[in-house]
Amino acid sequence: MAGLQYCLEGFLLAKKLERVSDYTLRTYGERLSQFVEHIGDKEVADLTTADVRGWLAARHERVSKSTQHTDLRILRTFLNWLKAEELVSTNCADRVKLGRLPESIIPTFSREDVQAILSLCPTNRFLGTRNRLLVLLLLDTGMRIGEAQRVTWADIEADMIRVHGKGGRERWVRIGTVTQKALWHYGVYRNGYDSVWLSEERRPMTLDGLKLTIYKLCRRAGLKGTRRSAHTFRHTFLPTGCGMAVVSSFCSNSWGIAR
Repeated sequence: MAGLQYCLEGFLLAKKLERVSDYTLRTYGERLSQFVEHIGDKEVADLTTADVRGWLAARHERVSKSTQHTDLRILRTFLNWLKAEELVSTNCADRVKLGRLPESIIPTFSREDVQAILSLCPTNRFLGTRNRLLVLLLLDTGMRIGEAQRVTWADIEADMIRVHGKGGRERWVRIGTVTQKALWHYGVYRNGYDSVWLSEERRPMTLDGLKLTIYKLCRRAGLKGTRRSAHTFRHTFLPTGCGMAVVSSFCSNSWGIAR
C-alpha cells in the first residue's frame, strides 16, 4: 500500500495539473506536510478519525479557530482525493466536527486610511506612481492581490482589465477614471516587460513583493484597527459592491485629487 508522504506528493501534483493557484498549492503543501510530520508516514489505508482529531488537538492552543477550520477543510479535500483514487474506502475526516466559527465584522479601511496611504504615493516618482495605481486598482475592482499580480499589459483594454482568477477562470472588470489616470501615469515607466508591476530595479514583482508593498504602506501610514493587508481592500470594496463608487467617494476633490 502507499505511504502518506508518497500520496501527498501525488495529491499536490494532481492539484498542480488542475491549475490551482500557487498560493493554494503552497497552503496545501504546508498544512498537509505538518499533518504527515505529526502522525508519521503511515499507510493511508491505516488513517483513522483519531489521527485527524489528534493533529487538530495538538494545534488547538497555537492556531486560531479559523485556521483549525481551514486545516480540517484541507484534510477533507486530501482524503476525498485519496477516496477518488481508490486508495481509501472512506474519508475519516468526515466524522470530525468543530464548533461553529463566531460571526465577526472585519474592519475595513476608512476614508482617512485611504487618504493616508495615497499621501505616501507621490506621482512624480516611479515607486509612488506604481503604489498609487496598485492601491486604486485594488480598491476600484475588489480583485485579489494574486489576481492583480498576474495582470499583464495585454490584459488592459481602455477601461477594462481581464482578470485571471482562481481555477483558471477569467473575467473582465471595469476601472473608473481615477484609476485610468493612475494607469496612464504609470505607463510612462513601462520598459518592455509584460508584467505590469515592476520593482525598484525594474524587474517583475512577485506576489510576496506586492503584499509587502501594501503592508509597508499601511505601516508607514500608521493605520490602526485594521489589518495591514492587501485583502483589506477587497473587504472595503465588497460592502458596496461597486468599486468605482468607492474610489470616487474616497478620492474626492476635497483631497486635491484630480478625478
